[in-house]
Amino acid sequence: MAVKDYPEYLKLAVGSILLPDGPERELIIVDYGSTDGVTLPLLNELADIHPEISITKINGIDLVAARNVAISLADGEFIVMHDADDVSLFDRFKIQHQHFLDNPKSQACATRHKVWDNQRGLIIQKPVNWTPYLLKLQFRYGGCPLCHSSLMVRKAVFDNFHYDGNMTLAHDAGLFISLLEAGHNVTVIQKYLVARIQHRGCITKTRRTEQLEYGKKMRRDILGRNVLPDRLGKLYLEVLKNMRRE
Repeated sequence: MAVKDYPEYLKLAVGSILLPDGPERELIIVDYGSTDGVTLPLLNELADIHPEISITKINGIDLVAARNVAISLADGEFIVMHDADDVSLFDRFKIQHQHFLDNPKSQACATRHKVWDNQRGLIIQKPVNWTPYLLKLQFRYGGCPLCHSSLMVRKAVFDNFHYDGNMTLAHDAGLFISLLEAGHNVTVIQKYLVARIQHRGCITKTRRTEQLEYGKKMRRDILGRNVLPDRLGKLYLEVLKNMRRE
């Protein structure tokens, strides 16, 4: 987990990660420059209570670099890059861990997610059965349909992949699409196991336009000539919209 100056949902996020469900886990938190006088003391307080937590503070780096630092410090076989304002639902880690035990060749696994908006309440889009092919199309034309915090990846995958600092606001989608384009199927478990909180300070609300532009740049940089003409992309999005209505 990478954290900087936003303690409001920190206890909730940490508590959800450390629920006594499934395999043992370590929680590595990288504070990349908190100055509010609240976040770091709260992190230290949580670490005193939970021995599974380790805190690393590094000033002068950004969110993407903090995520990569956290991965480099991890000892476990699997990595979950959990955001500080998302919530893992009960049995989430147990279910995903069992997926890897049942599918030893699987490299990455995500889940469905719910969205809690502080103004609009609970938002649940009608789900799509995300096959690897549909996921590729969605990432090429419609943005990121998955919650970053829902992704669990074998740590060995990060021998060849990392979060790209040049993608900044689209680095999470960049990791998804890099995995898919390299032939790693991202399995999506058809259960709601993560809740994403949309609050006044989240990037989706404060920097949405900039985030979308980074997403377009990310797709150009990664996909290059593999991107189909826009008219086919629009056709795909229309088909997807109809699928959600059915």
